[in-house]
Amino acid sequence: MLNKIKLAFNRPYWKDKLALSILSASLFVNIALWIYLRLIVKPTSQPIILHYSVRFGPDILGEYFQIFSIALVGTFIILINAILSDFIYSREKLAALFLTGNILIVEIFLFIAGITIGMIN
Repeated sequence: MLNKIKLAFNRPYWKDKLALSILSASLFVNIALWIYLRLIVKPTSQPIILHYSVRFGPDILGEYFQIFSIALVGTFIILINAILSDFIYSREKLAALFLTGNILIVEIFLFIAGITIGMIN
C-alpha cells in the first residue's frame, strides 16, 4: 500500500515546482479558512446566516456546523483538481498547470466568502 502511494507521488506532475507551489499556496489558504472558521464560529443552538444577498439580506440560515461546508468544498476542489491535473500533465502540461492555477483562484474566493459570512455572523 505504501509503495503505491510512493509511486503515485513519483509522477512528473508532483515534481513540477510551479504546480507544487500553487498547490501549497492553495492548501495554505484552505487551512487558513478552516482555522478562521473554527475560531470565529462558536457552537450555538441559534441558526446562523449561511448566505447573504445584498438585495434580499440573509436568505439561507442553518446550524453552526454548516458554515464549515465552505472549507470542505475547498478541500474537495483541491483533491479533485490535483488528481485531474496529475492525469492531464503527461499529455498537456499547460492545461494541467491552468487547472492547478484555478485551484488557487477558487480557494481565494472561498476564503473571501468564509470571511464575509464569518463577519456577518
